[in-house]
Amino acid sequence: MGIQNIKELLAFLFSFTDGVVKSVADGKFNILTDAPNFFEAAKVAIPAVKDIGLVPAEYADLDGAEKQELIDYVKEEFDIPNDKVEAFLEGAFAVALSVGDLIVLGKEIF
Repeated sequence: MGIQNIKELLAFLFSFTDGVVKSVADGKFNILTDAPNFFEAAKVAIPAVKDIGLVPAEYADLDGAEKQELIDYVKEEFDIPNDKVEAFLEGAFAVALSVGDLIVLGKEIF
């Protein structure tokens, strides 16, 4: 099935997060002056939402190699200026994949 739609959704989420981090760096948010911080998110939004309905099926079909590919993709492709935010998001993503596995296992058991 592949993981392209998951990657496109991740590209949007990280681009949007990057826009937020840049926008609040000065302690205030102004829609007019901070709008350029969201241009990249706007560019990747259409591909991200176009086939978003396929993301759950792609997620359900993930194998170990695809999970690792997604973790590597997140680490390699996204460079958020705030290193602490970047490390948090990378770790949160890896944990989310593991929690998803636990939920699936729990459903099988219970």
